[in-house]
Amino acid sequence: MKPAHFTAPAIAAAVFAVFATLYFWAPSAYHFVLTWWGIAPFQSPFLDTGAIIAAIECVRHGVDVYVANPCDMLGRPHVYSPVWLAASVLPVTGAWTMPVGLALDLAFLLSLAAIPFPVERRDRWMLAAAVLSTTSVYAVERANNDLAIFVLLVSAAVLLAWSFKPGSSAWRRCAYPLVVLAALLKFYPAAALVITLRERGRDFLIITALSLAGFFIAVALAGPDLARAIAIIPTGSYFTDAFGARNLPYGIAELLYRPSWQPTIHLLPLLLFAVLGLRALWIAAALARRPALAEALAEMPERLKLLLIIGAAIVTGCFFTAHNVGYRGIFLIMILPGLLAMARRAEGDDSGRLCSNTAKLVLFVMWSEALRHAIYAVRPFDLPGWHIFEAAFWIARELIWWRIVAILGGVLLRFVLASAVWRGLSLGKGVSGTPAATPDMSPAEQPLSS
Repeated sequence: MKPAHFTAPAIAAAVFAVFATLYFWAPSAYHFVLTWWGIAPFQSPFLDTGAIIAAIECVRHGVDVYVANPCDMLGRPHVYSPVWLAASVLPVTGAWTMPVGLALDLAFLLSLAAIPFPVERRDRWMLAAAVLSTTSVYAVERANNDLAIFVLLVSAAVLLAWSFKPGSSAWRRCAYPLVVLAALLKFYPAAALVITLRERGRDFLIITALSLAGFFIAVALAGPDLARAIAIIPTGSYFTDAFGARNLPYGIAELLYRPSWQPTIHLLPLLLFAVLGLRALWIAAALARRPALAEALAEMPERLKLLLIIGAAIVTGCFFTAHNVGYRGIFLIMILPGLLAMARRAEGDDSGRLCSNTAKLVLFVMWSEALRHAIYAVRPFDLPGWHIFEAAFWIARELIWWRIVAILGGVLLRFVLASAVWRGLSLGKGVSGTPAATPDMSPAEQPLSS
């Protein structure tokens, strides 16, 4: 690993140290700076780690934490996988919150060293801006368990990248269990298993079968609790920091709601969702057909490509299936270097321009909560038309999210079309066959050996 790769974690660690100093020595300044960073800080950090620690502690005392969690300072029920509660065999107490939250934050900061640092100066600044964005700082301030998922998936990408080197295929046997563990901890990382499509037929079937077996065992052991956790996953307002496909269609319907328009209002979100979805699908399909994009993706270094595909699968899957709190946008950090690399490799082509513009849009959404807070801070001045400006900002942000997801969908589609499994199917051999290497494949695209 090049020393330059430690630039991003070093910058992030320095800012983390500044915030820690402010918290202990100047708490009013700590709250002031975080508020203008776009975050509403709690009275103490690591609030989300505290929720899981509290749930584990309560389980030790026989409390049904899916109904109520009196050990939590906010009384929040446990809304995560029961796998977390397996830690109740340990003598966990609320005193664990600070050290566990700190360890989780430091693990996240250290994992940033595995994100390839861009070569171009401008691209480096963009990655640094993403690392220091409202999204990232929010995740670290809360010590949300999305940080643990990020670390697991980055580790899996590193192991898989090593497995493409001669004589090191055993590394991938360690990588896929990390992805499965992440999925058991928080459900949505199952989308990252799209990377199994790179495996040749027999390996793909074995990995898929073992992954499914792991999920079935988890369901058999904790099925009722899994169902209860999924049933109480919280949702929030369409107009705050959360992102998802429902925001724009249902938010507009909520803004336009009138009792006399009720039949139309019920149909409006479905109509808007159909228009936005078809538009995104059209953009994704058009981008996936671009030869320049296919070439740029094929020539990309393996770790960079895996991080891009895993991040794109996570963000796209979460966008369409859940209402996601803003800190889940940390997976955009995995995506950004890959987008910038494709923009450079496909420079002069429309696909390169789209990737470059999307990288800028990613930065916008990662900092958008700070902008939204600044806009709302002006509201007491009651400027003429200010509410219209607020609404316009929200609509622009939601349209930008749809644009980002459309481009990521195109990258994912291109990856699928270039995968070993798809080539095996297109050659008529089925997934059980081994597609032969073709002269135009890059070394990274050649079928893997066992």
